Amino acid sequence: AVVRLLLDAGATVDTKDGYYGRTPLSWAAENGQEAIVRLLLDAGATVDTKDRCSRTPLSQAAENGQEAVVRLLLDAGATVDTKDYHGRTPLLRATREGHEAVVRLLQCHAYTSGTPAVSTCLTMSHYDSTEPTRE
Repeated sequence: AVVRLLLDAGATVDTKDGYYGRTPLSWAAENGQEAIVRLLLDAGATVDTKDRCSRTPLSQAAENGQEAVVRLLLDAGATVDTKDYHGRTPLLRATREGHEAVVRLLQCHAYTSGTPAVSTCLTMSHYDSTEPTRE
């Protein structure tokens, strides 16, 4: 309701905060706010906008296990293999956090969109080799 009022009053849908460089779509995606994500996308929010660390709303949603939001963003044309400042993709972020349903969804979308699986596996392999071991 508040988001609708702000948009109706002329708020800029892709405005970024001054600290993280994140848009309302990024924050809503991270927090699983499906209705707000839909509202922002319908209002013309840029689906692949990046914050200061080059993370997209899809990266935020994937890392936090927001399956319904990930699906919405993919349906809106989000780039599945975009990389952040550290070279991490949404798939890597979801895998790292153990969000199996999101991992499957991203893998399926990557396969149907033609994203090379070998590239994804190599990236994940590199990521695994740079992580400190836990005992």
